[in-house]
Amino acid sequence: PGEAVVRKGDKGDAMYFIVAGEVVVEPPDAKPLTLQTGQFFGEIALIDDRPRTASVRAVTSCQFLVLKVRDFQELVDTDPEVRAAVHRVAAERLGAPG
Repeated sequence: PGEAVVRKGDKGDAMYFIVAGEVVVEPPDAKPLTLQTGQFFGEIALIDDRPRTASVRAVTSCQFLVLKVRDFQELVDTDPEVRAAVHRVAAERLGAPG
């Protein structure tokens, strides 16, 4: 608990799936967002190939599955449903229409 998982401005080299636990996403100009088991984060940096847009901190002890950028690209290139789902969540988080 309290440990930074990713920091705003870091290079986006992976996205994270929360297997167990809870994190808080701390965007610089928006309300913090709590994510729990079954949700994911880190996708925005991979989609847009840019530095992290927010810091993420563990609220509880957590376990993650980590999907490295190369594997992420292969997955979204070969599975349109996964690509659409990840892009939809990213758009929602950025405040854009899905």
